[in-house]
Amino acid sequence: MSKKLIVAIILILIFSGSAAYAESANLVSNPGFEDGSEEKAAAWDNSPWDKKAGASEFRLDGSVRHSGDRSMLIINSSPNDSRVTQEIKAAKNSYYKLSCWIRTEDAGNGDGSKGANLSVEGILDTSRDIKGTSGKWEYVELYAQTGADQDKFILTLGLGGYGRINTGRAWFDDISVEKVGRLPAGTDAVKLFADKAQESADSAGPAAGGKDGYGSGMLSYTFIYLMVYGLIILLVIKGRIRIPSDRGK
Repeated sequence: MSKKLIVAIILILIFSGSAAYAESANLVSNPGFEDGSEEKAAAWDNSPWDKKAGASEFRLDGSVRHSGDRSMLIINSSPNDSRVTQEIKAAKNSYYKLSCWIRTEDAGNGDGSKGANLSVEGILDTSRDIKGTSGKWEYVELYAQTGADQDKFILTLGLGGYGRINTGRAWFDDISVEKVGRLPAGTDAVKLFADKAQESADSAGPAAGGKDGYGSGMLSYTFIYLMVYGLIILLVIKGRIRIPSDRGK
């Protein structure tokens, strides 16, 4: 076995280990709201809490956008909790990074109101919410964890929240949902599952791809590397592998 082949084996192992913890592709369909009719974006559903005529409007806005040609605009003419939603296919026992860009105009600043935000249907936790008139696009994100029996969740972008309705305008653009192998240091993930699912996940061991899963995965790769290195050294000692000398060149 040549020196070049040994180096190639080591590089393959290193890169295969790194790839296991890379972020995945964006799971959101039509993330920039480029497709759809004037009031309905393709792959998204409009979901106002107060459905009476004139309470809220949903528009694809070509005059205000973070990138591309359009953004999603939600207008609450009266206090409301209005959202656009999309079902996201997910892996069980996994971590996800949810993010988007938001811009607001006259979004109520009252203590009891919720500004424009990103969240998941069925939970109270949201990203940082944007109130007032932002005057610029602002980035928000939220980390979430799926349960042992959960293979999907509903992503929501909205103005207002549960029991915290609001008025004003909010634009959303460049939406992203990515599966991540581990959480950034000092970051917590909101749980997208009930206590029963949590108990099931705990009894099954560390969450796949989560912080504990990352640690055990790294131990596995370390063990593989050590095994390969040990095998190469053993073969060299026994004379089965000869590493050519560079002397005399």
